[in-house]
Amino acid sequence: MTQQDLIEQFAIEQLLYKYAMTVDNRDLEGYASCFTADVVISGPGFELSGDVASPTINMLASTYESTMHNVHNHRHQISGDRATGTTYCVASHIQNQGGERSKMDMYIRYHDELVKQNNEWRFSKRRLDVICTTTVPVNPAG
Repeated sequence: MTQQDLIEQFAIEQLLYKYAMTVDNRDLEGYASCFTADVVISGPGFELSGDVASPTINMLASTYESTMHNVHNHRHQISGDRATGTTYCVASHIQNQGGERSKMDMYIRYHDELVKQNNEWRFSKRRLDVICTTTVPVNPAG
C-alpha cells in the first residue's frame, strides 16, 4: 500500500465519522456535505435520492430524542476517484413513548459507493442492511 493509498483510506474513514457525527448532532449542512448531489440511499422499506439531508434529519429529530452512531469495521477499495466498500455500525436510538424511554440499537452493515469530488470523498450510494435490532428500557441521564 502506497502513502497515497493510506491518505485516501484515511480520508474515507473521516467521511464515515463525519456522517455519524453530523447525523447525531442533527447538523443538516454537515450531513448534506457527505453526499453527491445525485446520491441514492436505501434500506429496509425506503429509498431516498438527491436531497437526502432534510428528510433524514427531520425524521430522526421527530422520532428520537437522540441517536449515537458508532462506526466499527470498515473496508473500502479505491480505484481512482471512486471507491466501494462496507462499513459496520451500531446505531443507538433513544425514544420516548408515553413517558417510557427506551433504546433501540440497530446493527447495520452499510454498502457504500463513493466518489471523490473537489478533493473530498462523498457518498454516491449508500445501502444499509439492518442485521438485527435490540430494544431495552433506559433511565434518565443524571
